[in-house]
Amino acid sequence: MLRYKTKEELEKVDNVTFNKDGRAKHNCGFVTVRPEYFGKICQKEIWCYEPWMVTTKPLPSAKADRYNEGKVDLSLIPTEAVVQECRVWEHGAKKYSRDNWKKMWGDDTINVVMASALRHMFAILDGQKDDPETGLPHAAHVRCNCAMLLEYYKQQEEKESK
Repeated sequence: MLRYKTKEELEKVDNVTFNKDGRAKHNCGFVTVRPEYFGKICQKEIWCYEPWMVTTKPLPSAKADRYNEGKVDLSLIPTEAVVQECRVWEHGAKKYSRDNWKKMWGDDTINVVMASALRHMFAILDGQKDDPETGLPHAAHVRCNCAMLLEYYKQQEEKESK
């Protein structure tokens, strides 16, 4: 909701002058505001925010049409978890190569990935927060292992559907 500024507020606005009859006029436009409106709620719908008005409540914003039903809401994932997991991926890319982990697809993929995840999980159970080699949280390593496993399952499903 908009209200007109008071005369005192208008006197502080750059490029606002007052006519002989007391109307406020912005030097960039032709519209004026009569003194009887100063400080009052604007009754008609205004499409642009004029320099002599202030909001009394947040202006309603036009909402764009969105069709997100059925789409995954990635904003539910805690940011810190994603950041720490990404740091583990970066470490792996430097140590081996960016997509080296994809080369392990084979008969023992599940065992290899789960063995790594379990090593990190048992380290957590033993009270160790960070992996001594990387300095990154064991939990972030577990997330990477789980991501690898999920990607492996997806690849297997796509291969079987062909």
